[in-house]
Amino acid sequence: MLPFDPSEHSVKSASSLLAGLGKSELLSLYSAELDGKHRSTLLSAISSCLDELATTEEEAVGDEVVEEEVVEEEVPSPVFVDHDTFMRMRGVERRMWRYVGDGKYEKLG
Repeated sequence: MLPFDPSEHSVKSASSLLAGLGKSELLSLYSAELDGKHRSTLLSAISSCLDELATTEEEAVGDEVVEEEVVEEEVPSPVFVDHDTFMRMRGVERRMWRYVGDGKYEKLG
């Protein structure tokens, strides 16, 4: 349900009526204006009000203390090969390895 018909108001008067409206009312006004006169200034004003509502909702959620369970992922141990094994690999396979010193190569990723 529309709080007011935006086509019956000028952009200035309609913009002044936006204060204090809820998210659903603003969304219905936005779609009504989009289907109606499609005035970009009024659409922008409605979008700004929606952004302000979203920001205040985020701040309210940010004030609440929410403890999240920390899940430790098992880190795979690195895989190493010696120089001879590395040299037997194809060129494409060698791209997945890096030299770490002492004739050893570590697999990337």
